[in-house]
Amino acid sequence: MKMRLFFGLMCLFVFAFASFPVCAGGIETDPVVGSWMLDRVYENASSGNRVELDPESAASVYAETTTVYSLFADGSARVVTNAGEGIYEQNDLTWTIFNDSYIICNDIAVVHEFSWDPEEKVFHRYWKESDPSATYHDLDFVYTRVPVGTWQMQMVYDISGAEPVLLGLETSGSLYAESGNIYQFNIDGTASEKIEDRIENAVWSLDDEGLLLTFFGGGEMLFSYDRDQDVLVRYWSDDDPVATYHALAFVYVRN
Repeated sequence: MKMRLFFGLMCLFVFAFASFPVCAGGIETDPVVGSWMLDRVYENASSGNRVELDPESAASVYAETTTVYSLFADGSARVVTNAGEGIYEQNDLTWTIFNDSYIICNDIAVVHEFSWDPEEKVFHRYWKESDPSATYHDLDFVYTRVPVGTWQMQMVYDISGAEPVLLGLETSGSLYAESGNIYQFNIDGTASEKIEDRIENAVWSLDDEGLLLTFFGGGEMLFSYDRDQDVLVRYWSDDDPVATYHALAFVYVRN
């Protein structure tokens, strides 16, 4: 598919899909369910003169960019930090809402506290220091949703018409052949696809073009990542007039 057609179909599909609730096991989830990573930090956060800090010149405040916070629909949470050299430090916790704040906690204490911005769909963590000699005094740490985690294809839509049509497993079983595969995207940019007992290793990158999965053994997969809905979508097309399907959208949700 040509790139302009590819993203034209993407816009059509995302617009229609946005009207459906994103579900896990048929249960509508909280809009914050997913994985979150520090994206940017502002100084003078409480004033009208906010300044975005540069990661290179303010590296100390961006130390958390190696950490991913994951909130799951069942109330559990996971905090994973990339310690380097393939080592990941993981804490399994829980999360809840208290006084309009999202709290990640263990059995006895609050571990992390965030404020949710429903308009920008980002998390904020505010920090203040009154010591005049401190380097920073009024910070806003902004966390955006990222596709780190495990994913599985669960839905296929025919997008060749004016509106997407969900193709069921019972009537379009061949399109769901990939539904048993598990995709893992890690903090450090490595990835894998588990196909039954076989694992294909890869790397992933995310930019304006989408999420590109590149396998070490050769081959690529390009997904669109919808941060608002927290879904991955892979598009396929066939211009052959006798083909059964001409444009499909494969939808991947968190496993």
